[in-house]
Amino acid sequence: PLDAKSKLQALVQSHFHILPRYRVRTKRGPSHDPIFWVEVWVGQKALGRGKGNSKREAEQEAARAALLGWGQPNKR
Repeated sequence: PLDAKSKLQALVQSHFHILPRYRVRTKRGPSHDPIFWVEVWVGQKALGRGKGNSKREAEQEAARAALLGWGQPNKR
């Protein structure tokens, strides 16, 4: 099974022939326990936002949010 980022990438590529881009909007907290807020963008539109203790975790959450908005639920 594909993770949320992989599933979103496949959908975006099949519809728009581009890759989604992930942007760290904010990083807070101490270096040993940071919290990242990330957005996933397709073209000029933010499709989802996520929060996590690593960039990877926040990107997965953003991809999950984008998939839900697209009507493509992705289970953890």
